[in-house]
Amino acid sequence: MNKLVDGVGRVIMVLLGTALCAFSMGVFVLPYNMLVPGVTGIGRLAEIYFGSNVTAVVSICNAVLLLLGLIVLGILKINSFGACPSMRTRIPRIRRI
Repeated sequence: MNKLVDGVGRVIMVLLGTALCAFSMGVFVLPYNMLVPGVTGIGRLAEIYFGSNVTAVVSICNAVLLLLGLIVLGILKINSFGACPSMRTRIPRIRRI
């Protein structure tokens, strides 16, 4: 039971931290045209130069980073036909000389 309470507490803390970060972006960063590092900064630059939506750019960047993370962790396998999680193909590693 203690593990369950600890897990729920951690999830609540992560959600509160995420909400605080989103609140600070919406209240301090975006209204005052500040640039911040990271994905939000990339979205802000895209809005300034191309007139795109910050939320759309951040969502696309996060999706790409999620896919890259899944590939690096080995959860999502890539073959010559694209992403194929059901096929168990191994990506050859680079050998050190």
